[in-house]
Amino acid sequence: MMLKRGKKGLSPIIATVLLIVLVIIIALIIFLWARRFIGEAVVKNGASADQRCGEINLEASRTSNSLYLNNRGNVPIYGIEVRLKTSGRERVERVDDIKLAPGQSNVYEVEGMDSAQSVDVVPAILGETKSSKKEYTCNNIKIEVIEE
Repeated sequence: MMLKRGKKGLSPIIATVLLIVLVIIIALIIFLWARRFIGEAVVKNGASADQRCGEINLEASRTSNSLYLNNRGNVPIYGIEVRLKTSGRERVERVDDIKLAPGQSNVYEVEGMDSAQSVDVVPAILGETKSSKKEYTCNNIKIEVIEE
């Protein structure tokens, strides 16, 4: 004799829809999480900002707290990071008010430069993203400052 049991499980269609919704939610969470690590591409005059950094030709020299910069390349400099090395420690000073066009030179005051054993300059350029203009620091370029 067979006993009749009631069906109390999910139908296959509802189970499939729930699985698809679950996969979409997990994919969305992973996408939003990974988006923080992938930056927007910064472009300068139709080429990547990294490419334009390779075209920078910047000369730098110093006397006490004065930093003399001469832009001999064809890429405008928007800002710089001055890396001061003193007795094994490195301190980074940010100078944002630099607008150094190609062929232009200028003198800037950087505090604490007179006591530094070595000084490096890392230039920054102004690029464009899809939504706005953005500063791009050329970390692959370090310009050694010559002491005069």
